[in-house]
Amino acid sequence: MKDQAEITLSNIRTALDSENIALARQLLNKLHPADQADAISDRPLQEQTEMIPTLSVNHAADVLEHLDEDEAAEIAAKLPLETLAHLLDEMEPDEAADILLDLYEERASAVMAKMSSIDNIRPLLEHDDDTAGGRMTTQVPVLDRGMTASHAIAYLRNSKPDSEVHYYLYVTDKAGKLLGILGLRELITAKPSTNIETIMNSDVISASVDDDQEECAKLMSHYNLMTLPITNKSNHLMGVITYDDLVEVIEDEATEDIYALANLAADSDLDVFSPVRMMITRRLPWLYVNLGTAFLAAFVISRFEATIAKIAVLAVFQSVVAGLGGNAATQALAIMVRGLALK
Repeated sequence: MKDQAEITLSNIRTALDSENIALARQLLNKLHPADQADAISDRPLQEQTEMIPTLSVNHAADVLEHLDEDEAAEIAAKLPLETLAHLLDEMEPDEAADILLDLYEERASAVMAKMSSIDNIRPLLEHDDDTAGGRMTTQVPVLDRGMTASHAIAYLRNSKPDSEVHYYLYVTDKAGKLLGILGLRELITAKPSTNIETIMNSDVISASVDDDQEECAKLMSHYNLMTLPITNKSNHLMGVITYDDLVEVIEDEATEDIYALANLAADSDLDVFSPVRMMITRRLPWLYVNLGTAFLAAFVISRFEATIAKIAVLAVFQSVVAGLGGNAATQALAIMVRGLALK
């Protein structure tokens, strides 16, 4: 399957390079959204903004979710307002909120005015990206404590909640305070007359909307959670962080730690495909520091020229010391990077 997708991607690139747009669109629509994102990501921004609207709304929304956040924001900035509003309505609230936060304020306001699902997204815009409130999704299946199992199943069947949380249901009181969590399996296998309050797990692991995303990731990893409910100070259920969000958090935090290790800004957007000018301006200052220390080492060695002239064999050990120092630094770096990745 993967090999076939790679062949199709190659054919799409060939079609686009030969300006056979019709064939490219036909091939593109046959791919999974993740592969569509790969195909679109390779193209110039102008082509990207032309290709996105040719997909179905659902697929186009999925493609934006699979693209890098900065790349998705660049495309969103060029799409017509109506088109962008429809796509954001189809996206998960947390993903849509990320794109809106990356847009200019005037354009974001104009798009929000045309969206039908803005009420689900607006609460997410009130929190920083790196907090639980900024990471959570508000589409949560919620049950009332007074429901029976049969009522709960009928409610879910009739309401058809548009949620990415498929395995866990959350139980609240009339005021929306989180009381417990219920697995879908437990609900289905319970007797119809069973009150869900008697089969729910009231020992709920949760986080606050203001908690750092890294702390949320640690909680989910430590307790092996698929979802993490997010509450406010009054314990009202505000949303949940899902497992796919956890993967993104781990990637972001690992990138931040490794960049800090290399003396790069924590919010640096450098990668192997960054423009050469950007790489030079971001990295050159620290290379100057390294150059300065190298000159200092050379100066120290020069103070012992007379000794080296008398005992020439000492010069041999310069390369030995330099090599051992480099190997020791590489080993220390490997241990630190592994520690950062697993902490």
